[in-house]
Amino acid sequence: MLHTAARRPGRRRAGRFERNNLPGAAQRPCGRGATMHALLVASVLTTTAFRAPHPIRRRTRRRSVGTALDDVTTEATKVFVPYEGAVPAYVRGTYYRNGPGAWTTKAQNLTHLFDGFALLCSFAFRDGGVELTSKFLASEARAFAVEHDKLLFNEFGTAAGATPADRVASLVRSSLRGGTTDNAVVNVLPRPDGTLLAISEPTSATFRVDGDTLATLGRDRYDGGDSVGLLHTAHPLPRLGKLVNVATSLAPPRYEVYVADDGLRNPRRVASLPSARAFDVSWHHAFAATATKAVVVETPAVYNVGALMGAVGADHVAFDWKPEGGTWVTVVDIASGAVVARRRCERNFFFFHCANAFEEDGSVRVDLCVYDDARIVDGLSLAAMRRDPAVGGVEVGRLARLDVALDGDAPATLEYLDDAAATGDFSEFPVVNPAVAGARHRYVYAVGAARPTNVANVLTKTDCDARTTNTLAWPGVAVVGEPLFVPDPAGAREDDGALLVVLHDVSGDAHVAVVDARTFAEVARATMPRGAVPYGFHGAWRAA
Repeated sequence: MLHTAARRPGRRRAGRFERNNLPGAAQRPCGRGATMHALLVASVLTTTAFRAPHPIRRRTRRRSVGTALDDVTTEATKVFVPYEGAVPAYVRGTYYRNGPGAWTTKAQNLTHLFDGFALLCSFAFRDGGVELTSKFLASEARAFAVEHDKLLFNEFGTAAGATPADRVASLVRSSLRGGTTDNAVVNVLPRPDGTLLAISEPTSATFRVDGDTLATLGRDRYDGGDSVGLLHTAHPLPRLGKLVNVATSLAPPRYEVYVADDGLRNPRRVASLPSARAFDVSWHHAFAATATKAVVVETPAVYNVGALMGAVGADHVAFDWKPEGGTWVTVVDIASGAVVARRRCERNFFFFHCANAFEEDGSVRVDLCVYDDARIVDGLSLAAMRRDPAVGGVEVGRLARLDVALDGDAPATLEYLDDAAATGDFSEFPVVNPAVAGARHRYVYAVGAARPTNVANVLTKTDCDARTTNTLAWPGVAVVGEPLFVPDPAGAREDDGALLVVLHDVSGDAHVAVVDARTFAEVARATMPRGAVPYGFHGAWRAA
């Protein structure tokens, strides 16, 4: 069943799904929130010069991204979609996915990919088809936008308020609610009790979600232990029977490694790491971990606090690039909290995501997707993603291995692993078979670019031993999302399994494709109701 999202008078008319022609049902409020960080409180309510507001512009759909960046106007409840092809018998369960589902209000449009209000989707693999459910997260940010048609919090790339006076009022309102957005738009983690954890970088943006209906059950906080603060990564990792994460403190500038029970209960600080910079801290979207060690990478992309508050501009949306401070790697033993190694890297780089980390030959090795600088953050503005792909194009990014010697004082080194010709000089959203998480792996699956393009539009498989890359491209496909690896429980090889990936084509359709990870060929797909599934960030699998 499809449910039309609540709209206030004067807003754009709600669309309807074109495929399946299913009737709408009761209206329900839909969530809205923004990703990463709107920070610090409005204690700095001064006469500071605010950034110029973003005007409302009529949006024209670019065929280069299909409907991936269109607002979702209708939620889905257990809509059955038959698939074509043969889905492996072990792919029985639910693929959960989190990401932005809407970017508009009557007063002000959100301007960055990371700003969109969180929409959770589930794709339940049944006999003969996939059952789609989608629901906006019931955050304060989304509820305020639906009720008042304007933004409550500063979002990652959009300052709340269409005029300077509105900005001041927004700072006051948001400071009374903790100061940071609660839009948990980035990641989703299954919990043993059947619920989910929706999470983003502000610690206020962490929610429990019903694993069947996707209804928001309430906030989930670091309760019952050490204080975590305002920011953590959106990618906690399960290690040693705990969830491990890295928190960031702006004042004093430092990073703290935590372990917590499932659902972020009883957090315990195991290590507190001073920033390599006296007055700045780096942005941490993710970190890496071997089976026993956490790896914290400080890049030259540092928070600009004024930009987080919407008061000033920054080099790259919310960050400044300060290469003179270098790029640093710290390795922490998770059990004891001891710093095992701290090394400066031989060169600077920026990254979002790590594929995996492992120990080998006296070193910790981290495979991650790197960029020369942080310009990729600018390239994820909605304007940049929608523009003509022949103008500019997606930034160059490579799958690389960071090698950190545990003994001595040699700089950490960086070596490319992928075939740039095959990936189109772009690699992102790297994943491995979860069975080898924290251990040595051979294969990394990611997305790449068949240029000209502003977004990832091919799937890649890199053999890290052979340094070769295979590419899977689909005619007419405009956007390829993060792959999710479902292991074959009867498999003997690392690449025995299936990849689940969401595709958006230029005609406006979205598909959930199943790809054989070994042969790297599509074996099945289900075409979703049109307009139901937007661009997504990260997902998770729960076996039936």
